[in-house]
Amino acid sequence: MNLEEQIRVINNPQEFVDLCNTIFTEKYGDDFQIIYGTRADGGNDGYVYSEKRIFAIYCPVKPGNKRDEDFKKKISGDLNKAKELQ
Repeated sequence: MNLEEQIRVINNPQEFVDLCNTIFTEKYGDDFQIIYGTRADGGNDGYVYSEKRIFAIYCPVKPGNKRDEDFKKKISGDLNKAKELQ
């Protein structure tokens, strides 16, 4: 199964986060810092030290039931959290 197919069938948010962490670790190596745990992460699900870039990872449990407004709200909320972290 290729990566796109894997992503399409994931409906468990933790599995999606784990997959993203694997991809980002492969891409950035030790420069990528994973944010572990179920605690509140303040919108920071991981970051790349050298680029001062943070990642927000989101996998809705039932993506077919989400509306564009739901995604926009999530993105907007995470961007506001990122501004606060800055």
